[in-house]
Amino acid sequence: MCGTSPARDEPGVRFKLTEPLPADDWTPEGTPWPHGLVIELQDGTLCTMKAGGTSLVFDGKRVNYWCGKVDRESSNVGVLGEPQVGAVWTAERIVVEFDDGEWVAVESNVVPIRTVWQ
Repeated sequence: MCGTSPARDEPGVRFKLTEPLPADDWTPEGTPWPHGLVIELQDGTLCTMKAGGTSLVFDGKRVNYWCGKVDRESSNVGVLGEPQVGAVWTAERIVVEFDDGEWVAVESNVVPIRTVWQ
């Protein structure tokens, strides 16, 4: 299913494969994959992985998740880089705004992650 979210009641689009997907043997056995399709921050904010290769970059790290609609008229919340795996997973939450023709990071802090859907 594409366009669906395990955290929301969204129907998505079903694809019928013509052959099986490749095995996921590229991750070391027993190692959690540090990506999630959707992550929920401790405050309940839901963030969805940004597909494709183009996104904003700050301090050499790409905004890999967006938490809601992204537009030039308001503050936008995202997750910078990858979630950090540990006893408690964390993420670098970033707030960006479009100011004077460019995107500017106006806030950044590390927050706990409540849930990761992989």
